[in-house]
This record gives sequence, C-alpha cells and structure tokens, in this order.
Amino acid sequence: MVADIFAGSGTTNLEAMRMGRHSYALDVNPVASLITTAKTAIVQPELLARTILEIFTAVTTTAPTHNLQSELIQQLLTGKDQEALLHWFPENNIVELALILDLINQIEEHDLKALLLLIFSSSLKLASNWLDWSVKPQRDRRPQAPENPEE
Repeated sequence: MVADIFAGSGTTNLEAMRMGRHSYALDVNPVASLITTAKTAIVQPELLARTILEIFTAVTTTAPTHNLQSELIQQLLTGKDQEALLHWFPENNIVELALILDLINQIEEHDLKALLLLIFSSSLKLASNWLDWSVKPQRDRRPQAPENPEE
C-alpha cells in the first residue's frame, strides 16, 4: 500500500499502479488532485476519442447560434466573473468554452470526466488573449488577425 499525502501531479501513484500496488493520493490543491486523478485514470482510448468527437460536434453545431448574451450562455456563466473572462478571452471563445465545460461536467464517468477536464484546462491559454510566449499572465496587445481573409 502506498500513501502519498502531498500527491502533487500523482507520479508516485502512477508508479504504484504500474507496479500493481494500491495507492492513496491526497493533496489540498484541487488542481493537483485533478492532475493526479487524470494521470491515473483508466479510460479506453476509443471512449475518449468518441467523447471528444461528440463534444466537438455538439459545440460546433451549437456555438454559432449563441453569443455571450444568450440565455443559455448566461446560465452557464452564472457565478463567473464575466469582466475577467472578457479581459482574457475573445467573446466567441467564451461561448465555446462555456459549452465545452458544460458538456464535460455532464459526464458521469469519473475518470473520463477528470481526463477531459485536464485536457480542457490545457487549452485555455491557447484560447485566451494571454501573450503566447510569456509564462506570466500578460495580455497579448497585438491586433487580432481578421477572421475574413479579405480584410
């Protein structure tokens, strides 16, 4: 039996699993707990791929019919600091991210949900206005490229 009471990213628990041992992981940091859960998740690759495709299809179908003021999006953003979201993310990205997160949160299978939440979190910097080469939170102030190539 292995107990890691400062689990961090769960490497000790992953190695215990690889050795066929039982382990417990504890950490007060919810992000560390999520990383550990995702790192030690047992998810069939086909299920992961199918679920990602279902989420992608649902969001690409639904997102164009909504904006930040839509009732559904406002409901999904209840309790969120929308001013901060608008500072860090373009509006269309907020809509898509809210829809993705909602679909992930509806998943009941614990390991699959944890893995998808970690994948989601890894996409946030790329979807944001964060200066891409910076490790510190700095807003990219360069002008956005036009979506229409003719502009």
